[in-house]
Amino acid sequence: MSEFAARPFSAAAPWGGARRTGLALVLVPALALAWAALVRAPFLNVEGLDDSFYVEVGHLWAKGFPPYVGAYDVKPPGFFWLVALAERIVGPSVLALRLVSILSDAVTAAALFGIGRRIGSLRLGAFAALLYPALSLLVHGSEAYAPLEAATALAFLAALSDGPILRRALLAGLAAGAACAIKQTAALQALATFSVVFAAPAAGGRRAIVGLTFIAAAAAAPLGFLVYFASQGAAGALIDQAVVGALLRPSSAAVDLTFAQGLARFWPLQRSLLPLELVAILALALHRNIRVQAPRAPVAALAGWLAAGWIEIIVQRSMTITYLGPIIAPSLLLAGLAVTAGSPWKGRAPQLASLAALALATVSMAVTNPGAKLANRVPRDALEGAIALVKNADPAAGDKLLVVNRGVLLNAMLDLDPPTRTIFTAHRLCDFTPDSAKWLADDLAARPRFIVVADRTRAAVCELKSRWAAVDFTLARGYRSLGRADGVGERFELFERAAPTAD
Repeated sequence: MSEFAARPFSAAAPWGGARRTGLALVLVPALALAWAALVRAPFLNVEGLDDSFYVEVGHLWAKGFPPYVGAYDVKPPGFFWLVALAERIVGPSVLALRLVSILSDAVTAAALFGIGRRIGSLRLGAFAALLYPALSLLVHGSEAYAPLEAATALAFLAALSDGPILRRALLAGLAAGAACAIKQTAALQALATFSVVFAAPAAGGRRAIVGLTFIAAAAAAPLGFLVYFASQGAAGALIDQAVVGALLRPSSAAVDLTFAQGLARFWPLQRSLLPLELVAILALALHRNIRVQAPRAPVAALAGWLAAGWIEIIVQRSMTITYLGPIIAPSLLLAGLAVTAGSPWKGRAPQLASLAALALATVSMAVTNPGAKLANRVPRDALEGAIALVKNADPAAGDKLLVVNRGVLLNAMLDLDPPTRTIFTAHRLCDFTPDSAKWLADDLAARPRFIVVADRTRAAVCELKSRWAAVDFTLARGYRSLGRADGVGERFELFERAAPTAD
C-alpha cells in the first residue's frame, strides 16, 4: 500500500483543536503583517519607475476622473482602486503605494503559511511565509504585482482548504476574479485554481454546480467594475484600453520582441528564482516517491500554479523581470515541499539547514539581480523646490501641469491635473502605441500653464529624440522659465505659459 494510502491527509483543522485554530487565525496574519512591514521599512521612500504614475491615477480617481478617462493605461482597474482607497487614508503619496504593498505581502505570506501547513508541515509554511516578502521586494519590486499575488494566493488557499466544496469554489472564485481585475493574465492562474476545485474528490457528482459556482464568483469583481464604469459613461474606454489594448500589447510593434525571442529570454529572465525552481524541478523529478503528508492533488495544484505563471511570462514575451511575480509563491511552496518532504532530507535539523541554505541562495541571487532600484530615493528636495517655484507663480483653480518625463508626483502634490489623460512618460516619449506621438502633440497643443522637465541625461532607453524636439519647439515658442529646482539625484526645470490663451 502506498504511503498516501497509509497516511491520508486529515480533513480536520491542522492546528490541533478549535481553540488553537482560532488563535492561529489571528496570530498568523498579525505576524505576517509585522514581518512584511519590517522588510519594507527601509524602502518606504524608494520610488519605483511607475510609482508616481500610480499615485496620480489614484489621485485623479478620487477626484472623480476614473482610469481610462482620467488616465490612459492597459491595466485593469483593480490595482488603481486599491491605490485610490489607500490615498484616502494617507493622502496621494508614495506611502499609499507602500501601504498597499505591505498589506498585500502580509496577505500572501499568511496564505502561503496556511497552504504550506495544510499540504506539508509547519516548516514548509514558515519557509514560504518568511521568504516571500523579501522576494516580493527584490525579484520584481512592483507595487502593482503585490496585490495580484495576494489575490492568487488566497484563491489557492481556498481551493486547497477544508470545508464544503461549494464554499471552497465560491471563495476561490471570488479571489481568482479579484486577481483578474488587477491583471488580465491572472486568468491563467484562475484556470489552474478552477481545475483544483473542479477535480476535487468532494465535488463528486456535483462538478457542474461546483464549476458554475466558481465561474459566477470569479465574474463578480470584473463585472462589478464594468457596471461602475458604465455608470460613469466610461465602459467603452475600459474595454478599449484594459481589454482590447491589453490583448494587442504583447504583439505590438512597441514591444519589439518576437515570440521566439521571448522564448529565448525565458530562462535567463528567471535567474533570480533559479535556486527555488531548480530544487523544485530536480527534487520532484529525481524522487518520484517523495513522501508528503498530503494527497498528490495539492502537489499537482502547485505544479499547475507554477505552469500558469510560466505560460504568462511566455505570452508576454519575457519582456521584464516584473513578470516573475506570479511564480514566486508556487516556486517557494514546491521547493520547500521538496526539501521538507523529500527522502534525502530526513530529520528536523537537516531540513532546517537545507531550507536555510536554499533561502540564502535565493536571496543572494535576487540581491544581485533586483527587479527595482532599491536606492532610488524620492527626490524630496527637488520636488519641494519645484513646488515652491509653481506656488510663487500663484496657480489658479483649473490650471494644468504637464510633466514631460519624471516628476509626476508634482501633479498630486500641487493638485494640478495633467492636460490630457496621458500621464506616464513611456506612453508619450516612447512608442508605447502607434498613437504615442499624437498623444504628446495633444499634450503640447493643450498649452498647459506649467510644464516640468526633469534631468534629460537620465533618459529612458525607449525615449525618442524626435519627441523631445517637439517639446523644445513648444517651450521656445510659448513658455518662459520659472527657474530650476536641484536636488540629490534629480533636477527639475519649470516653465510657465508666456501668455494666456483665449480658452
